[in-house]
Amino acid sequence: MPCGDITERLKLTVDDNNCLDSYIFSKKTCGGAIGMESLLLDYIGGKSIETIIKSNELTFLQTNLAKEDIETYLRLKHFSAIQSVLNIYVGKSSGGANDICAIAGIEYDGGNTIIDAEIKINLLADNIESCDSCGPN
Repeated sequence: MPCGDITERLKLTVDDNNCLDSYIFSKKTCGGAIGMESLLLDYIGGKSIETIIKSNELTFLQTNLAKEDIETYLRLKHFSAIQSVLNIYVGKSSGGANDICAIAGIEYDGGNTIIDAEIKINLLADNIESCDSCGPN
């Protein structure tokens, strides 16, 4: 039986050039991956924080097409969560009660900054925009 806690955890590593080095997106309680734990790393790994923050979700999706709806949803979920954490990290968002995530900790490891955040899944899902073919008619 699954646990009742739906909080998710996003752990990002940013290098000294302010580029995304790695990330892991998982359930807080059991550590289970959200889709694949680093689903977007091939697409956004090595990109600057500013490039990731300024990217539009739908534009990102158009250049990184998924074959199935569930993968499209998971890609948007990962992308939105990463943007949210990075916005707090650079001071563009407060990480307050109405924000998608809150920073749980930041560490510097001799060349990399490790950001640990908790994701409020209900707010994250509300943040994902539907494409033109979805939604009410």
